[in-house]
Amino acid sequence: MNSASSIDDVVKHNVLTGFNRFIYLALLAIGINVADSVQSGYGDFYDVYVLLVASCILVVSLVLHRRKYTLSAKIVSGVTFNVAFMLIGLHMGIKSATYLYYFPLILAYIYLFRTEGKRQYVVIFSVVTICFLFISLIFSDDNFQYPIEQLTEAKRTFYLSFFISFSLTVYYFILIYNYQEKLYSRILSLEAGNRKQELRSVIEKQETVNQNIVYELRDSVAQMLAASKMYQGEAIAKNGDKELLAKSYSLTNDAINAVTMLCIKLHPAIIADIGLVDGTREYIIELKKLNNIHVQFEYNDLAVENISQNDKFSVFRILQDYLDLVLNSSSATKVVLNVLYKPSQVTLVLSQNDLQFNFIKAIKNSAQSSINNRITYFNGAVHQTIDEQFETSFIELSLG
Repeated sequence: MNSASSIDDVVKHNVLTGFNRFIYLALLAIGINVADSVQSGYGDFYDVYVLLVASCILVVSLVLHRRKYTLSAKIVSGVTFNVAFMLIGLHMGIKSATYLYYFPLILAYIYLFRTEGKRQYVVIFSVVTICFLFISLIFSDDNFQYPIEQLTEAKRTFYLSFFISFSLTVYYFILIYNYQEKLYSRILSLEAGNRKQELRSVIEKQETVNQNIVYELRDSVAQMLAASKMYQGEAIAKNGDKELLAKSYSLTNDAINAVTMLCIKLHPAIIADIGLVDGTREYIIELKKLNNIHVQFEYNDLAVENISQNDKFSVFRILQDYLDLVLNSSSATKVVLNVLYKPSQVTLVLSQNDLQFNFIKAIKNSAQSSINNRITYFNGAVHQTIDEQFETSFIELSLG
């Protein structure tokens, strides 16, 4: 992942890099330290001058960051902090409280450089900071350069520095944790999005394959059966063997109905032509011609026709696959299909009167994985209830 794409992805999905926060807090800490040094009465304002120059450079880094020069802003601010700490540490002595600020500094910049998407930035910063720290420790005076008569002010300065550095350290532990949580949530979101795209691709490929099969059945097999039926009708009219011809005629008619039903199953063009409600009704009429089962279809709002055509196909497929499962895996004699629509959501209430049949178990154990695919694609959920007469399954689909 390159730097630019990492930043864009983080900003796009509201995962804060925290740079502005860090600089604002640093400027606040500098302001507190400057105010404390000025009012302490200690005549040496060396640290005040260094901190004021550092604060001006930090403001420049804020401008760079706002103009999208994020890496440059982090490098400038990181070097500024190291130089300021080193200069103050060399001047004040090794026993001053300056070194306490290295803890939040290191935490903050490990976090900030890591958001650039490249680990080598973290390594480079860590090496540079350690070099500055060693220089300060090696060349600093062993004593705290502060007048003995102002020892109380020196202790106050130490406690103030300790409190600020400790607070910043805790804050950046929390910030890093929150960043990781948000980044992890974003990764899960991306994975879910990719999964959804894969499911949509599978569903569309299935529809394409089905459509090609339908064309072959309709353009070849169905036409041949229709011609055969016509010839048989003419033979009956000319006083042939009426019993055999009538039987053959009946079988051919059944075959035509079966091919028609198969075409509707494979590619429900009727849904695109006359809509989900009327198309489902027509499908049920054709189904009843071949199966001895009572199917009742209901819906609550004709506004369901306003959903996209692909969503209509998916809803129809679930109804269709449910009926296939019931017909092939149960002894049900009555089925009730109810489509409940409200904006952005469709709930399918599917009931049948074979209490030994378990729909949820059936879709897990059968080849009807397309039902599960569609439920997953629509971020759906399925649950069931059983009463004295019906086993009822509820499939909730979020249209988004």
